Amino acid sequence: MKTESLAVPTLELCEAGQSPWLDQINRQLIASGRLQSLIEQSGLLGVTSNPTIFEKAITQKNSGYEKDIRKLIAAGKSTFEIYDDLTVSDIRTACDLFRKVHAESGGEHGYVSLEVMPALAEDTAGTVREALRLVKTVARENLMIKVPATPAGIAAIRALTGQGICVNATLIFSLKQYSEVADAYLAGLEDLARRRGDLRRVRSVASAFVSRFDTLIDKQLESMSHPDQDPFSRENVDGLRGKSAIANSKLLYREFRRLVDSDRFRKLAAKGAHCQKLLWGSTSTKNPAYPDLLYVEPIVGRDTVNTMPLETLEAFLDHGHVCPDSAAENFEEALETKARLKALGIDLDQIGEILQGQGVRAFCESFDALMKSIEAMRSEIKCENGKPVWASVRYDLGSEKTVRGVEAALQKLEKTGFQKRLLDKDPGLWKKEASHQAVISNRLGWLTVPDWMSGQLYLLDCLKSDARANGITDVVLFGMGGSSLAPEVMSLICKRAPGSPRFHVLDTTDPGTVLEIGKAVSLKTTLFIVASKSGATIETQSQYRYFAAKANDPGRFVAITDKGSALEKSARADGFRSVFVNPGDIGGRYSALSFFGLVPAALMGVDYRGLVCRARSFLATTRTESSVRKNPGIYLGAVLGVLAKSGKDKLTIVTSKSLASFGAWLEQLIAESTGKEGEGIIPIDGEALADPGMYRTDRVFVVLKLKGESSAKDEDKIKRLRKEGFPVIEFEWPDRLALGAEFLRWEIATAVSSAWLGINPFDEPNVKEAKDATGEVLEGLKKAGKLAGIDRFKSPASKLAVAPFLAKMPPKGYLALLVYGPRTKEWADRFNQLRLLLRDGLKRPVLVGFGPRYLHSIGQLYKGGPQTGLFMEF
Repeated sequence: MKTESLAVPTLELCEAGQSPWLDQINRQLIASGRLQSLIEQSGLLGVTSNPTIFEKAITQKNSGYEKDIRKLIAAGKSTFEIYDDLTVSDIRTACDLFRKVHAESGGEHGYVSLEVMPALAEDTAGTVREALRLVKTVARENLMIKVPATPAGIAAIRALTGQGICVNATLIFSLKQYSEVADAYLAGLEDLARRRGDLRRVRSVASAFVSRFDTLIDKQLESMSHPDQDPFSRENVDGLRGKSAIANSKLLYREFRRLVDSDRFRKLAAKGAHCQKLLWGSTSTKNPAYPDLLYVEPIVGRDTVNTMPLETLEAFLDHGHVCPDSAAENFEEALETKARLKALGIDLDQIGEILQGQGVRAFCESFDALMKSIEAMRSEIKCENGKPVWASVRYDLGSEKTVRGVEAALQKLEKTGFQKRLLDKDPGLWKKEASHQAVISNRLGWLTVPDWMSGQLYLLDCLKSDARANGITDVVLFGMGGSSLAPEVMSLICKRAPGSPRFHVLDTTDPGTVLEIGKAVSLKTTLFIVASKSGATIETQSQYRYFAAKANDPGRFVAITDKGSALEKSARADGFRSVFVNPGDIGGRYSALSFFGLVPAALMGVDYRGLVCRARSFLATTRTESSVRKNPGIYLGAVLGVLAKSGKDKLTIVTSKSLASFGAWLEQLIAESTGKEGEGIIPIDGEALADPGMYRTDRVFVVLKLKGESSAKDEDKIKRLRKEGFPVIEFEWPDRLALGAEFLRWEIATAVSSAWLGINPFDEPNVKEAKDATGEVLEGLKKAGKLAGIDRFKSPASKLAVAPFLAKMPPKGYLALLVYGPRTKEWADRFNQLRLLLRDGLKRPVLVGFGPRYLHSIGQLYKGGPQTGLFMEF
């Protein structure tokens, strides 16, 4: 670059071998001409961006983005497409402003950095795909792609460098992290050389963050300093404040110089390779007591970059002083500082790991906040324009005694501040014991997941677009219980976009069903979803292993799981196409509105935005309606709790044709949540209505119908049930998207009714107990050669043989038919015919479940709920 004078500090910096970059970009900076002025008048040589920078730029008022956002929304762009359009536009403009600098410097200077989505920080393959897409989309040769220095990111840095992509390796804090990044860069160059690529075209920087070391370590030192310490010890601690960041930077610079002078790099340089410059990031002072240029002046070095926020850059232009190669000075002092910190139990590499984790989370939070802001600007609550967004409800409680009981319950809930405590996620609503409260506290994320999901919908947009681009014709979901029931309900109730992939649920290990799925799809155009909270569900593992062996392509698989689960680790290691990490504080049966429900919804062409919109609207009412009598979810829960406590615990679910599948989801939610400690509400799903004379007084009827759908026969029976004094709660859904609100309504209601019953709705206390008992039975089978304690009947069983078994049914009991076979319409119809024969003969509820599915839905109720059931396995 030509310069007329060295009076400008940034130009002096250039002469010392350090490139001044700006750590900021926004539309106002570009449109005002300020960025161009910094380039032409102050010798600015580059710009970096990150999710936090864009979040601040786009969301502030009068930012210059609003008009474009409105246009993009009107054009039907997705949230991520809007973000992509805005950022790419800014990056392209900035690249064009730096084009002359880039050309005159022979490609050494003039770069603009754009970061991949922070959600890809643990996804090597996804990072590479996204980086290549950004390079193609921006289409500027002076673009650098920012990739975080996580383990997955480091692998991506090597892969991208090996393809000739210019990479800015970011979020480096420790010497260990820097060394791994530098090695990945050199390895990538070696890969490129083996492919006979042009090494001269590759430029890279390694972004080491500076000030955050002092921010974190100073806090630790402050906690170690006490007035009662001896003066020497206190001075030793206090004297280290504000020293760790510069000391760490000097250690990094020494390693950088060593690598540049190494034989390994010299061999690459002989082929035209350039060194990966060391970039100092986070160079503004966070502590006002420190000099404003503390993280600029002491770390000037050859072949380095300092990327400064605008305020720091302006301070440097005003009074900055350049000492050439100051980064190499006082190295022994840096070593001493490191040793003194180590003696106090502060390890710089460990601090680096902590800071990197915080950095990844901070960028993810900023990106999610930006996505939520754009979602809000989409005015998604369009469904509220005078139209109901969830079901209207009619309560007929059957008797004055029940009405009085509900009123007493509501008074108690209001007196104890139930609504506020629920929204504050107070575990004491359910249990007082510390052991229970710990479990409950870690299972209340469903209360706020609709809001959280609004910041994650862009990921679903990307997945859906990726599936369309790759010609996916079928989606197969592997999952049990809550991991599969909600998506199945969505597929059967919601309208699906034309041309969407066919959707299949595999929630069984029945060999015939598994084979049928294999025959029904083409492995080359099928995307498989492996859904498991823990990653240890044996059925899901078995399903995955079978199809993984057949497909022989990990890129055909998507995982939904919790952070740190066995599935997350194996999916990332195996190279799954995508890994969706769900909040760990959401249990499976409460996960409908999280990734577990909405990832499949996106792929099958369901309006997932509409579902989240309805749920958020319902949640807003739950928050603002302080009267529990008018709070729709809390009121329903109080009614169900009072009815169950009074002995009316057989919740009979009656649906119109379109909503039939919702009953299976309700069955799982209510049974697994309430069936424990000998208590429980017993949901009865799929049982055709009978005349009132067939029912005992322990029945409660929940009627679910879609507006415009009704059966004259059922309507007549429901009227007669009301007349006979049975409690009837009737819901009329305004449309199919009301499903989003109804998911949340019933989750809240189930939690409330559980509180009234005095049970913890979020645990499964009898799962391990049942596994142990099964083990004992199987051990007995090995020894005795037969199963003990089980009545066995050959098919067809005679009435005389079965009658003594059925005579064992206790008062207020029920019968369950448990079928291990293909869950086909033919089998379901046969067993529903049998259930009606038995119900009418016994005048008792008869339930039907298919294994192993029922073990993950109503099974907890069978094990831990009211001990009034008889069970027949087929």
